[in-house]
Amino acid sequence: EDPDDDNDGFNDGSDECPNTPPGVTVYDGGCSAEQGDNDDDGIQNNLDLCPEVAATEGFDLNFDGCTDDIDGDGVPDDIDQCLGTPIAESIDFYGCGYLTQQDADGDGVVDVDDGCPGTSNQSIRDENPGYAFDSQFGCWAGDNDDDSDGYDNWKDLCPGSLAEELIFEGGCNFEQQDEDGDGVANGDDACPYTPSGAVLIEGGCSRQQLNPATDDGGMSTGTLVAIIAAVVVLIVGGAVVAITIIKRKQDAELEARRAAKRGDMPAPATEIAEEALAETEDSNQEDDPNYKVDENGCEWWLDDDRKWWFRTPEMDDWMEHTSED
Repeated sequence: EDPDDDNDGFNDGSDECPNTPPGVTVYDGGCSAEQGDNDDDGIQNNLDLCPEVAATEGFDLNFDGCTDDIDGDGVPDDIDQCLGTPIAESIDFYGCGYLTQQDADGDGVVDVDDGCPGTSNQSIRDENPGYAFDSQFGCWAGDNDDDSDGYDNWKDLCPGSLAEELIFEGGCNFEQQDEDGDGVANGDDACPYTPSGAVLIEGGCSRQQLNPATDDGGMSTGTLVAIIAAVVVLIVGGAVVAITIIKRKQDAELEARRAAKRGDMPAPATEIAEEALAETEDSNQEDDPNYKVDENGCEWWLDDDRKWWFRTPEMDDWMEHTSED
């Protein structure tokens, strides 16, 4: 028996290519260049259309030694995210046609078939599982606005608001809001100004609001407010009385000075008035625009009735100036 049937110099037991044609160059293993597998993909070089690049495992269905590109879009099937791209259609980096295979909102429905191209992303849909998703048309109920208040269902804090009434932030009418944060909507809250942290009894009211008197026998809020109001009234009233008394005193002093200068008061009264006049003269004469002193040292003063009074250095009292003087 011939131990080397193809006569290539390699015994049949170690010959990796037992049928090497006669006369060709044989390399290690007993194979010619055509019988080798340079890229080790299992396809002999003479049958391998891509002899230097191994086909990706699982993506060489026709055994030609190359990674398949079944739709012929130039993107190998192992990275092509859109197999079956129409012939001659422009594609993106991932092998998807711009006209027929794009999915802008990422909802799994291509744009040409998507009835709702702006569907919220998957993370939002996962966080709001109560709304149905239509996988045929790519529409999610959370993106609807069932009460027409301008807020999508998944963003709407008050799904049943009335669109014809004023809408506040969050899609709520005033009666749906909870201004005091007690967990009871304004429309149902019997006590709309419940303090933060108060324990509610019923209707959004705390025990203190239902029973104004405190448990330890202290004053109720209403009593405290009444006391404060009374104190304020007393303070304001006292100030008014004090101002009135001071004004009357000032008016009386002014009238007394006038009467003393006119000389139409009884002697005792005149003396008292003149004393009052003298007490104020020293303090305000220099500031009085109606008071002056001439070159002879004579003092002159114009009263409120536009009458002139004078006093020489030798005189102790003022005297009314007349035309005869």
